[in-house]
Amino acid sequence: MKLNEDMLRKFELGIRMIETAYSNNLKLGRREGRLHITAGNKDIDREQAGLVAKILQRNSDAVQSIACDQDQIRVVLAETQAAMAVTYEWLMENLDLWDRLQKVYRKIYTEDTACIRGDKGCLSDAIAVCAACSGGSNAS
Repeated sequence: MKLNEDMLRKFELGIRMIETAYSNNLKLGRREGRLHITAGNKDIDREQAGLVAKILQRNSDAVQSIACDQDQIRVVLAETQAAMAVTYEWLMENLDLWDRLQKVYRKIYTEDTACIRGDKGCLSDAIAVCAACSGGSNAS
């Protein structure tokens, strides 16, 4: 299953706005199909709350998309979860195979002690790092 990233990303701004409201002690609730903002408690910084409320109003379409489209959000969450499960399964299957191939390669080509990517080195955010970059041996 291929994830349509746009489905999930379209909610990103709304999520950020709602998280900002919560982190500034504002409460969000639904009333008559619309999102309403109230103070979380009496000790709230009124000036800060006013600024956050203005930001939320300027981004009301993004915020309201989350408050008003429960069915679509459930579909996006379910489809994204399914896609992540398939991706995770693919990753686990291929990570093992990648590791085994690298080990076999290092045993056959013992003279090659360089990174598999050459002078570039393994990617800094790589899930798997070759034996040369990890400081590992050609063993196992």
